[in-house]
Amino acid sequence: SFTIALVLMVVAMVSLPLYRIMTRTQEETLLKGLWDRSSVLMEGFASSARVYLPAQNTLELGFLPAQTAAIPEARYVTISGFGYDSTIFADHVWATNDPDIMAKIDTAGFEPGRSRLEDDLSLRISLLAQELDAQARAEVGDLPASIIRLNREYDSLSPEQRTGDPGRTIQNTRRGLENQLTERLNTISARIRSEPAFPARLSDIGTGATFGYFRGFTRLLEHLGDIAGGLVSALAARLTGIAAEASPAAAPGQADAGADAAVFVLYKPVMFRQGSEDVYFRGLIRLEVSINAIVAQIEDAQQDLLRVILMVALTAILIGALGALVLAALIIMPIKRLVTHVERIRDTDNKAQLAGVDITIKSRDEIAVLGNTINDMTHGLVKAALASQDLTIGKEVQKKFIPLEMDKEGNKLTSGYTDTKNAQFFGYYEGAKGVSGDYFDYLELDGRYFAIIKCDVAGKGIPAALIMIQVATMFLTYFKSWKPTEKGMHIEELVYQINDFIETLGFKGRFAAFTLALYDSETGLTRFCNAGDNIVHFYDSSERKMKAITLPQTPATGVLPNFMVESKGGYPVQALTLDHGDLLLLYTDGIEEAKRKFRDKDFQEILCAGEPGAREIAPVDSPHANHMVGQADEELGADRVEAIINAAMNKQVYTLFKYHNPEGDINLEFDFTTCKGTVEE
Repeated sequence: SFTIALVLMVVAMVSLPLYRIMTRTQEETLLKGLWDRSSVLMEGFASSARVYLPAQNTLELGFLPAQTAAIPEARYVTISGFGYDSTIFADHVWATNDPDIMAKIDTAGFEPGRSRLEDDLSLRISLLAQELDAQARAEVGDLPASIIRLNREYDSLSPEQRTGDPGRTIQNTRRGLENQLTERLNTISARIRSEPAFPARLSDIGTGATFGYFRGFTRLLEHLGDIAGGLVSALAARLTGIAAEASPAAAPGQADAGADAAVFVLYKPVMFRQGSEDVYFRGLIRLEVSINAIVAQIEDAQQDLLRVILMVALTAILIGALGALVLAALIIMPIKRLVTHVERIRDTDNKAQLAGVDITIKSRDEIAVLGNTINDMTHGLVKAALASQDLTIGKEVQKKFIPLEMDKEGNKLTSGYTDTKNAQFFGYYEGAKGVSGDYFDYLELDGRYFAIIKCDVAGKGIPAALIMIQVATMFLTYFKSWKPTEKGMHIEELVYQINDFIETLGFKGRFAAFTLALYDSETGLTRFCNAGDNIVHFYDSSERKMKAITLPQTPATGVLPNFMVESKGGYPVQALTLDHGDLLLLYTDGIEEAKRKFRDKDFQEILCAGEPGAREIAPVDSPHANHMVGQADEELGADRVEAIINAAMNKQVYTLFKYHNPEGDINLEFDFTTCKGTVEE
């Protein structure tokens, strides 16, 4: 479609100007030819009229109209002048072949030299006669007087003198003056006039005869519009409307307007001297011509030109369409291969299986570049898949250090549960992205004491996982030989060991924040030693609500060397007694900092704009509930964590409200009324 439209546009850009130029050239040539032929014919009529009018020779004048047969476009000629009883021009008809002459004369029948013509030119001819007589008097000057004087001298000569030298001299001089007078009068009367003005082009008419161009132009656009499936039909309709406005012939009730506009009356004055009168305008030649034949000829030529243009357009469209199909095939076939290849990549879950799966494009164009880029992308996906497998294996290795349940294949699950005589333990672990730095463990030491740790290494990925494994190794190693002695109660020694190890590694921006606890399951006494994690959450069963204990503020391990830590107070141990039914909760920030994005009703991501329906727009960074205006998400938050635990332990219903909820003001209700208050729940 694009190629056809492009070819049509090129054909139109080339053919329409040529069409217009050729049409105008033909119009100008044909109209100029008609004018020149009419001028020659009228000059012949004028020459004959100058000879036969003074003698009122109706016989010879009557033969003149037949000469109009030499010009097919000529309708009639009318020769008028003075009457039988006068030498002053009064528009008396001497000869004509006008079929409508009876409607234009003032006598019952046509009488040469007696019937006077009255038409639309009559008033104008009277003014023209006065104008030309005045111009002739000014141009000829004293020539008429000189001729009269010479005539008198010649008349005064004797017969012998007339035939002698004196007579011949006067005759020669008189003929020379008469020739001069005739030449000047011919020059004055040489101009041929037209009513209405004879056009140089059909477009100069402005009514129904110009239409040749408009109709042809509109027809061309209509044909091209049919071929292009209506691409230019609107333009053709518009131009048709313009032609209709410019052409009264197209309007109802004006069918003859075109014929009238195509008819012109050419007229030429006949001037000569008669007797001693100073009146020179003696007659008028009227020649009516019609350009209907020229219009028809131009329209025929336009039809031929249109056929040629349409044939060229059809040929160009056919060649362009075939070329477009070939080019499309050359382009689309490799693209389809690329699509199939990309679909295979998409549908292959294990991207490592794409090793050696490449696509080959033999061309040297952008599609080949795209194919090579897809191959490079595939190679990258294979490498990433292999690396991901390594990370998956690393994640499984990392889970080996965490007390989680195992499936039948020996793979660690995401949760673990331990029920002892005096206490229950439950843990959940899942790295957000592959391996991570989060870690927890609880060890039964001697049936009474338990060692507990919850650790969060700064950052993610392999570096954090390596530090986490080292912390886990040191935790396991330390408590492997632990004894319930006074020294064994000083668990801060392990914290110093971990700090010294991480700080010695010199990882920039890497540290471990953790809470270490030694729990006496018989007394409930729990000794805490924290490193950068000083908030301990527990559920008080006596008051049936969550509480938080703030431990002394200490630096995370790996930030400062031990001597500097000791100078700031070291890693102190603080005790807390848990009663029967109390619940100790140790979790990393991955729980309370879990985020959900704000979305509109179409589930498109949005930014907070303040309270919905508010009259004024809230400024950016101003508080809005649990987040700020301009923020893109909200966190679960410590308040929700506390409320959820309270609801679960107290067998209540928890209602979760989400800000900027795409589903509207719909709350989610969690029914904990059937819970039993166990640590696993």
